[in-house]
Amino acid sequence: MKVILPKKDTSNVNGRSHRKEHYCHASYSVVDSDFKTVVEARIYWNPKADGMRPVYCCLWVYGKATYFSGSGRAGGYGYHKSSAALADAIDSAGIVLSESISGVGDGAMADALLSIGRKASGKRKLGLIKGHA
Repeated sequence: MKVILPKKDTSNVNGRSHRKEHYCHASYSVVDSDFKTVVEARIYWNPKADGMRPVYCCLWVYGKATYFSGSGRAGGYGYHKSSAALADAIDSAGIVLSESISGVGDGAMADALLSIGRKASGKRKLGLIKGHA
């Protein structure tokens, strides 16, 4: 997957409406060989709510000398909302992917995060750590 990063730093995490610490469902960290975090994404949703409730995502990218962040949301039902929320957060950060990951699933999310990490860090060997709250 090809990635185009913004030419300057972006900071678009809408902390007030998208960051829901009490409802952190999953986290993804892309780390380099020194275990330094290059990309971090958190998925938020209320497990007690019905399936129509939105899913939120916050994204942080720590490049060599750059910083990008974004947040997104996905509502409705009948598709993979976590990947749609991540796609919205990636777009919010000003990052462009060569293929859409919106609604596609966990595998597409992992591919996108690793690709963004490679582009931002300049390193080829990265690891993905997935955690659940």
